[in-house]
Amino acid sequence: DEEKVKYLAPDKYWETDSAVIKEKAKDLKTPKQIYNFVTSYLVYNENKLNSASIERLGALSAFNSPKEAVCMEFSDLFIALSRSAGIPAREVVGYAYTQNTRLRPLSFAAQGDLLHAWPEYWDDTFGWVQVDPTWASTSGGLDYFNKLDFNHITLVQRGLSSTNPVPAGAFKKIGDSQKKDVEVAFAQELPQITATPEIELQASDNIISGIPTKVKATVKNIGSTSVIGESLMLTANRLKITSENPINLPLLPPFSNKQFTYDLESKSSLKKFQDTLILSFGDTETAKNIEIIPFYYLVMSPKFLVVSSGVVLVVASGLVLYSKLHKKRVKIFRDFL
Repeated sequence: DEEKVKYLAPDKYWETDSAVIKEKAKDLKTPKQIYNFVTSYLVYNENKLNSASIERLGALSAFNSPKEAVCMEFSDLFIALSRSAGIPAREVVGYAYTQNTRLRPLSFAAQGDLLHAWPEYWDDTFGWVQVDPTWASTSGGLDYFNKLDFNHITLVQRGLSSTNPVPAGAFKKIGDSQKKDVEVAFAQELPQITATPEIELQASDNIISGIPTKVKATVKNIGSTSVIGESLMLTANRLKITSENPINLPLLPPFSNKQFTYDLESKSSLKKFQDTLILSFGDTETAKNIEIIPFYYLVMSPKFLVVSSGVVLVVASGLVLYSKLHKKRVKIFRDFL
């Protein structure tokens, strides 16, 4: 809630504290009502596109002069009315692809680059929702409230300030103010869509029976599209898996990876036996053979005997040395007396 309050404040071009804005906002309770009002009340002024520079009027001036609007005024008025009505809102500036500049015009001037501005409002269910009242008005009523198209490409979002950050194209050297810097090109061929998961199982070759152990599982998506609604599952014949299994992965984005740890247990046994761990994710599987050995195998192993002998030798040497030093100290003490 504290975060959302930041997007209700007035600013230079969002005069939510204006009496006329407040009064109008009382009649408009929902984002849809505000959107409908802005699209029908403001009139897009195509003549302003012929100007060397387009002055931004702000919400209040747009409200008072509805026939002087371009995309900035449509956005500013929507944001100001929304904020005044208690609905968090902010501005988006970006590139909008259009094949018909009369029906879907661009009018945000960034020193030589012609971009587009549109607002977005906060919805407690869907988060930030982008709408375009400008194109809804100029296109004669196309629905840009319920289904904004993919022709809108965000460059910056303005919420805490109505002027910052500035978009791409606004950073220019002196003398290059009319130079076009923002170039957007579209792929001629779409890449082949692939969802290619890879899985890896990291586990010791030997497990001591009766002692809990852990194994690590990694799942990677090396494809170009997300893997949706799959589960990572570990199976074994004799080992008991005590951690969560299967593990549901609602979404694994392209070129991402996730790592998980499984807890395993085995019953105490006096015999050595083998088991096979099988890790599966969708149609992908990998397996690893595990040998479960009794604890006494560890005690009788050559390495353990060598280490144990070394420890015994060190301890014995220490005791002998301590005994000699102790006797020497006792003799010195007696001679002193």
